[in-house]
Amino acid sequence: MKGQTWYLNKEMRQGEKGVTNYYPRLPWRQVNVRITTRGEIEKMERIFQRTEGLNKPNDAKCGLEHAFGDSYIARECGAVEQASELIVQTQNAQVKLLCWVVISIIGQLGTVISGELDWTCVCAPLVAMLFQADDAISNIGKKALTTLLEQYEFTAKVLLQVSFIDRAIEALHKSLPNEQQSSSIQLSQIVVMNILTILELILTTSIEKIPISIELLEILDTIIKQVKTNSIRLKAKMILSGFESVWKINNAVQIEENGKDELMQLKLKLRESERKRIEAEVKQQTAGQEMQDLLRIINAQQNIPDIKQTDWIMMQNELEKEEVGTDEQKEEIWIKKINVCQKIIANFIGKVNDEGKKLAIQAGIIDSLHKLLTMQPLERITISHIWAFYIFTYPSSDEVKSLLINKNPYSVLIRLLDHSDILIINRTLASIFNILLTQSETAVSEVHPHFATLQENGGIQKLFALFQNNEYKLIKDVVAQCIVCIF
Repeated sequence: MKGQTWYLNKEMRQGEKGVTNYYPRLPWRQVNVRITTRGEIEKMERIFQRTEGLNKPNDAKCGLEHAFGDSYIARECGAVEQASELIVQTQNAQVKLLCWVVISIIGQLGTVISGELDWTCVCAPLVAMLFQADDAISNIGKKALTTLLEQYEFTAKVLLQVSFIDRAIEALHKSLPNEQQSSSIQLSQIVVMNILTILELILTTSIEKIPISIELLEILDTIIKQVKTNSIRLKAKMILSGFESVWKINNAVQIEENGKDELMQLKLKLRESERKRIEAEVKQQTAGQEMQDLLRIINAQQNIPDIKQTDWIMMQNELEKEEVGTDEQKEEIWIKKINVCQKIIANFIGKVNDEGKKLAIQAGIIDSLHKLLTMQPLERITISHIWAFYIFTYPSSDEVKSLLINKNPYSVLIRLLDHSDILIINRTLASIFNILLTQSETAVSEVHPHFATLQENGGIQKLFALFQNNEYKLIKDVVAQCIVCIF
């Protein structure tokens, strides 16, 4: 057809005032490429003419192997030169993007044929996605980079080559509370956490010497002091500690080059010990604050009337609330659940209030506590959660404890025996012992009626293992009481 030319399997017709596309569009994505000048149109046409061989078999005998065997496209076609010239001249962002795509594809041809791949070209777009303000795009970049870092040990080196550290410093600086108001791009906590996650993976997977940036250390220290989200602060603290450890190790390597293997082991041990120390420190601070909050609530509840049925239902709904939203919103929901547990403890502590406990059980409080203690990771369960359950076992009548038994509490309680917190284990064992006492009036020669349930859930083995392996006398004493009661 007159005035009509075919390029790259796309039909295009030149008009008097521009270009009209006739090739089919994907129904879910309409793309409108606006080329501003006739000169740019002609240059784009020449570029596509020169790369036309990419879409055609060269001949039936040799095929693509002959076409690309000598890297003809990269060396002879001139498309790279044309695209490089146009990318500098044009003001159209989409034309710039097309030129960049052509240069990137052709630039890879020679390396792919020789069996090598330029990994900087692979990682650079993923890094760009990671730093996007859009959470979904950032998550995709994080997942892809995580996979590369975990599977290919050289990925950390490649990321350092594409200035990942410098970009991370810039992005984290903009994410600080004092900077977000003046910054045009707002990074969410999800994006910040993604950047910190990749930083940590670079630190832990790199086999090369990692350059220590004072500016990065300062940014991490500022995040620890200013950011309120615990997960981000903890991650920043772990990375900062890791970099400080690497700094010490790098200095040691300069002093003694012959001890590389020993230093590598020292490096790993330092990282692990520092990570455990930080986790223990944060956990201890959190637990101490929680106990202070609990004591304050108990003192405040001394002269407050008993909780009514409608209040119990509202508290049950709070315990059932799904933890969704941003990190801050999730943290807020979690704190409210802890506050509900503390309110339960304050309401019943030191009181024989069987009627109030019956109301709470009927409102679904025990069911919600069971769900929380079963579904949450052990490290998320605190002393307030298990104490809120324990308070229903003591002081309580056999009638109240029978209602608890009907809820099958042993599967939940036995799981908590694997917790790392001694206080939580102790309160769990006390709950088991109090429930066992409900049915302790059986004949001496008979096995306790709860024996089969405990054995089915692995409770017997857990109790004996705790008695043999635990170093705390307080734990051993309660375990011994439980075993005597069962047998």
